[in-house]
Amino acid sequence: MLSITTITTTRDKALAAQTAEKAVRRSAANLPGYGQPDIYYPSSFIGKWKATRTIIASDDPALLSFNLPLTISYDLRFITVDGIL
Repeated sequence: MLSITTITTTRDKALAAQTAEKAVRRSAANLPGYGQPDIYYPSSFIGKWKATRTIIASDDPALLSFNLPLTISYDLRFITVDGIL
């Protein structure tokens, strides 16, 4: 008895398993603040920075008790999407 075996190959690559971080990011992509970033900054921004904002006019009721102009300083930190510095 003669047996003929046919082997078929395809060029499609197998999908690699995604990391837990990628799975969470994709699942939460529709929530604000999650998923892929929508603003890209140059790598020279990575690190800690001191920012200063000066408010010269506002119609916000919360600022009525302050004398304008009002200068506020605060810390910022820019990190990469994957957290690698």
